[in-house]
Amino acid sequence: MKDFAITIQDLLKQPGVEYGDVRVVHVVEENIAVKNGKIEDIRREENLGFGIRVMINGAWGFASSSNLTIVSADKAIKNAVGAAKAASLTGIKTEFHKEEAYIERYVAPFEKDPFSISIEKKIKLLLTLDELLKDKQVINRYSHLNFKRLHQVFASTEGSVIEQEFIDSGGGISVITMKNGEIQTRSFSNYGRRGFEFIEELDLVQKAQQIKEQGIQLLHAPLCPEGITDVIIDTDQMALQIHESIGHALELDRVLGYEASYAGTSFATLDKLNSFQYGSEILNVYQDATYPGGLGTFGFDDEGVKAKKEVLIQEGILRGYLSSRDTAPRIGRKSSGAARAQDWSRIPIVRMTNINLEPGESSLEEMIQE
Repeated sequence: MKDFAITIQDLLKQPGVEYGDVRVVHVVEENIAVKNGKIEDIRREENLGFGIRVMINGAWGFASSSNLTIVSADKAIKNAVGAAKAASLTGIKTEFHKEEAYIERYVAPFEKDPFSISIEKKIKLLLTLDELLKDKQVINRYSHLNFKRLHQVFASTEGSVIEQEFIDSGGGISVITMKNGEIQTRSFSNYGRRGFEFIEELDLVQKAQQIKEQGIQLLHAPLCPEGITDVIIDTDQMALQIHESIGHALELDRVLGYEASYAGTSFATLDKLNSFQYGSEILNVYQDATYPGGLGTFGFDDEGVKAKKEVLIQEGILRGYLSSRDTAPRIGRKSSGAARAQDWSRIPIVRMTNINLEPGESSLEEMIQE
């Protein structure tokens, strides 16, 4: 993979190409699921390919292939160059910040390789969870484990050659409960950039009992009263709130109107930077790709920018955005290192790293008392 990336790096150094990069990506995924006492899914999938970007006259071109051969590389470069030349006919030039060149290797730390743990052990855990979820008021039970290994080599015409390896682990459980025609659901899941030790620390056996009980309790819970009031949000819902209301809203491609998929565009427009009151003065939020174990943790993003920790909201005021090398110039800054591609066949776009809410000083009891 590394030698192939370096070969493409050299091939990209041709007249007219202002910038070029390649990502060679190998992914192995394993998914196991049990539903109502039966094994529903056992899959191990693998894919390998590369994606090439070039900039010509300030315009991007991209091409990819699953064939790691010189013939395929030449064809992909030709297609990317052709796409860039066609895009340049619009006359719109994209400003693209230069970055320091890195020759580095980053391996996300883990203790237990989940791919070395037998399928039988994983199935046994899921069947144990399924048994614990049983109750006469539970009409549907589901438990699952998911693992991913990613090996990537990035090389650019600026001179970077960056090799990265990640292991992601996660899983969860869910129940659907019913009584007298009323249906409720309760679930738990979590994922981390760690090994099988992450699954062990989740203590899914204890969580299964808790989720079942909560699912049943919801059948008997009174309706939440209507009205305007102060609410203390627990961690699960707060993580979602931060993800949607802050994370997606501060992806700079959405702010600029370049991207609208899934989460839409953004209300946090450029005129609000350094002035918009996002929350109270105790609200401090930052993006941090260096945070240990997070799914948004890496050594370098998919444009070769070193992982960073940067302020998004400080004392309630909007102070920054998640950005890439071709969006950050619009606000007069360098990339925040948030360009990420779904896989080798997709071009990098601005996507969240770890979005963290800085903890305050009050305990839960003190917040309730206030």
